[in-house]
Amino acid sequence: MTEYSLKCHFPKCKLPVVNSALVTRCSHVFCSNHIIPGEGLARRCPACNTILDGSYDLVSANINPPEESKAIILAGYSPDVIFEIMSKALQFWEFQMNMQIMYQKTAADQLRIRLAKKETQWETMELNIKHYVQAQEKRVNHLKNELSTLTSTLTDIEGQLNEKDRQLRNLQSRYDSLRHQNVASMITKDTEALNTEPPIFKERSFLMNREPVPPTPSLVFRPSTPRNTPCSSMSCSTPRQRPNTTWQ
Repeated sequence: MTEYSLKCHFPKCKLPVVNSALVTRCSHVFCSNHIIPGEGLARRCPACNTILDGSYDLVSANINPPEESKAIILAGYSPDVIFEIMSKALQFWEFQMNMQIMYQKTAADQLRIRLAKKETQWETMELNIKHYVQAQEKRVNHLKNELSTLTSTLTDIEGQLNEKDRQLRNLQSRYDSLRHQNVASMITKDTEALNTEPPIFKERSFLMNREPVPPTPSLVFRPSTPRNTPCSSMSCSTPRQRPNTTWQ
């Protein structure tokens, strides 16, 4: 492959032509991988849509002829014909170079457009990243301030908790002291109560130690022996005597 190698003009092919090629009268070249179908008016150039209905409008050319063919390919032609052939061959190559240059320019322009789009996208992405970084930095600073505030608040709460804990310990100590005093007072009272005789026992002792009361006499009626014999008759003039009673 030389510096001036041909490229296939078939759309989306652009492969270099190595040995044989199809050449049209509109100066387009196609590699051997493609076939131009059709006959007469139905046969058209795939590159420019030119009608290829002539006998020499589409020919197969040997790109790398052997040395023997080169020696006799122009034999017998007059110099004017040879120069005319050379002129047309050079025009064909000039057209091919111009086509390649145009293709390269088109590809370069497309690449520039793509590059410009990528640069625009990159600038937009870079700007978005900067805005995102700035927003994140602001958020970090806000979180730092919030953390500082929470730390200060936590320190205050911890101090208050320690103060409440100290007060609770003092209150627990006072409670334990009062409870011990109360228990000691109850124990003292119970001891004094055990050492002191209850009033009910004093009353029982008084009742047991006092002198006995004599019993109340009972009234018993007992007739005594009559001093005189009663009268035998109801008409006795002797007055009736009252019986003698004694109390026992």
